[in-house]
Amino acid sequence: MRGNPRSSRAIEKLQRNLQGLVNRLSEGNVQSIATQLERMYAENSRNDMNSCLTEVMVKACVGPALFSERFVMIHVLLVAILHNNVGSEVGAYLVQKLAQKLESLLSQPPNYGQGKECDCIVLLMANLYTLKIVHCVIIYDIIRKLLETFAERDVELLLLLLKNTGMEIRRDDATSLKVWFWIIEYCTRN
Repeated sequence: MRGNPRSSRAIEKLQRNLQGLVNRLSEGNVQSIATQLERMYAENSRNDMNSCLTEVMVKACVGPALFSERFVMIHVLLVAILHNNVGSEVGAYLVQKLAQKLESLLSQPPNYGQGKECDCIVLLMANLYTLKIVHCVIIYDIIRKLLETFAERDVELLLLLLKNTGMEIRRDDATSLKVWFWIIEYCTRN
């Protein structure tokens, strides 16, 4: 079905509509945009919506420069609203794509991609965790991955992650967090 030109045009139109909504996203209109997106989910294939929305969100929040934490939080808030009102597959699809992109970037040492792409994804994941879309296990997986090489760039990413999740992760699993701090302390001494 995707192969026929009408379907391809419909996907392009859907993506343009989503792009327009996400471009207008602000703190004051997040709820109204979420309502419009919920209607679009009801009128279109969920797979197409998830795919297009994820692509638009990644394009909006992941780039060579680090976006402000407030900007990223508003975008993640929109995903959280849809995750709760439409279905958990909305957040799950975004998390899956971000995890794949993060894995790909982390396999490109020493800078992990161009500019601050990796930082942007870590910040998105941290905010997804803060808004309870992902579990602390994913955050610990990111920490574990960054500790494998523990270069200067890894430390920067760890600090960004812990700065944005520290209180929540401590509340969720303080024991594991202490273990990770012990490991980090041991690695920095040796």
